Amino acid sequence: MIKHIKIEGNRDLDGEEIGIVVNNSDDEGSAEVGVNCRDAAYHIGTHVHDLFRGSGARLRDEAHIDFSVKDTPGNSDPKAKKLEAVVESATEGADAVQKILESGKTPLSLGGNHTRGLDVIGALRYCHEHGIEMGLIWVDAHADLNTPETTPSGNIHGMVSAVLTGRGPKELIDLLRGAPFLKPENIMYIGLNDVDDQEGVPSTERQYLEELKILGVKAYEMDEVKNPENEDEMPQHILDAITEMGARLEKKGGKLWIELDADVFRKEDMPAAVMDNVRGGMRVTQGYHLFDHIGCTTKPLGMGASEISGDKDSNMVGAEIIARCVGKTMGIREPLYDELKRQYPDSANVYTLDPAKEQYYVGSRRFYKEPGCEYVEAGGNKDCFVVKDGQVIEIKRFAIQADPQDIALGTRIRISDWGSRYLGQGEGTIERIIIPYTERETDHILTVRMDDGRTKKLKIGEVEILS
Repeated sequence: MIKHIKIEGNRDLDGEEIGIVVNNSDDEGSAEVGVNCRDAAYHIGTHVHDLFRGSGARLRDEAHIDFSVKDTPGNSDPKAKKLEAVVESATEGADAVQKILESGKTPLSLGGNHTRGLDVIGALRYCHEHGIEMGLIWVDAHADLNTPETTPSGNIHGMVSAVLTGRGPKELIDLLRGAPFLKPENIMYIGLNDVDDQEGVPSTERQYLEELKILGVKAYEMDEVKNPENEDEMPQHILDAITEMGARLEKKGGKLWIELDADVFRKEDMPAAVMDNVRGGMRVTQGYHLFDHIGCTTKPLGMGASEISGDKDSNMVGAEIIARCVGKTMGIREPLYDELKRQYPDSANVYTLDPAKEQYYVGSRRFYKEPGCEYVEAGGNKDCFVVKDGQVIEIKRFAIQADPQDIALGTRIRISDWGSRYLGQGEGTIERIIIPYTERETDHILTVRMDDGRTKKLKIGEVEILS
């Protein structure tokens, strides 16, 4: 049994402590009636704990914040709905984040809708008291820059980053307790594609965003995030901007906070988002590339993640995606099998796929070896990956009864009828197979060179094998 693994290419997390804030904030502003996001922290938390197991980091559950709405005048303003309840939970969340930072831990705030993001106020207060300049990377389909004066809905989860820049309900701004607002040059929005701009309204969220951009805020909307050269990676100029901001802050002793809202991802990849992104959001593979870059270039002050609904995520797709984004941000980059192979090259080299034989457990993964190849079985799924010379060369599909055909490098495929609805039609050749973090067959990633010259990363469910 392997107790602790340092993963090649990862940040050394040995001895680091991560304090988790469970914040079930929900101002009841969901786009769908009956969709609950108060269970998000529990939904994601299991996968976060599993991901960090073996990394050397210690995760501690530090605070649990419940959200309750009382029938009081403070909760009845149609331009700032449930304000009193939001202030109450934001106070607890900000205090918890500040306390975690004071104790030397890294805060990870997980929870309901994006009113949870008001936890960042605790980081601003901590940085102010310790002379640290703070930056913010806000990965979200929404800028959340509305105020009671501009909001078309009255939902406070659409006002959170406005509060961090100095606008919004006084009751929330007062929670800063004298800490300065974020400097515009230290704010970056990535993935925006739903910024309110009501026709005929003189002051809108869009207008405020444009004013902030003049002052130095960087805002990358989806038209700019889409990468025609490689749709699975972030454009280089966005990565360079992140590197520049991180280096600039680090030079002054500053730190970055990272915020993630699940609705930044396109609906096809993230069905669990409380508010579906139907306007063409970020691909999950792009998100992994983005957060991997953040984890490589900076050591974040903390991170928050919001807007996952267990009601819409019964098979845990969204929870595992968010967990992996968290892991990459915190420095967990590579699949564990690479390190297992490096550390234990001669430990088991003649065994078959027999559970009674010697095996290694790392988190939920089981590892076996055979001469010339390494078979990896993920969780309870019976699909196995054949790895040779550090590269996956084949997927042996033991779980598929109807079509047991294996998938290997060089296999010819076409995009399936289901996948073509949003990927378009086409045929190509598999150039690379990647072992996914999750165990479901639909998350197995194939890099395919299409016949028209483009490269696509496809899930198994999106392709059909050509005979």
